[in-house]
Parts: sequence; structure tokens; C-alpha cells
Amino acid sequence: MAKMLKITWVDAQFLDLVGLCHPQDLDGVKSQECVIVGHLVKETETDYFIAKELWESGAFKYVHIIPKKMVKQVRELWE
Repeated sequence: MAKMLKITWVDAQFLDLVGLCHPQDLDGVKSQECVIVGHLVKETETDYFIAKELWESGAFKYVHIIPKKMVKQVRELWE
């Protein structure tokens, strides 16, 4: 079974969610700190691949790719 991790990171996609379209729209916008808890299904030199669902067969669903450069904290969780 894959490790269960809690990762805190700065979400690089945050600006895309607020519908900005002019440079002045960036005034006062701050980065968004996020937290995810999930199964570590793959780790590379640059990224964590975290699945929200993992089945006994090893298949997974809802994968988030989190760049390690954006990570503030990683904690392994235990039952």
C-alpha cells in the first residue's frame, strides 16, 4: 500500500481560478497556501503524485501533481 502523506504547498494554479485578465487585476493578489492528504502513488526528482483514491488492486483516481519546489511541508501519516 502507498504511503499516506499530508502536503502543504503554494498552489501555482490559484490565479487561474479568479478569472484575471488585466495586469492591474494582479494588485493585492497573494499566493494561496493549500493542504492535501492522499496516497503517494509516484515520486520523481521534481514532483509528488498524490491520489485521492487508491484501490487494493493498485489502481488509483483523482491524481494531483505537486511540484516539490512549491512544497512547504510534507508529513507522513499513520493509522
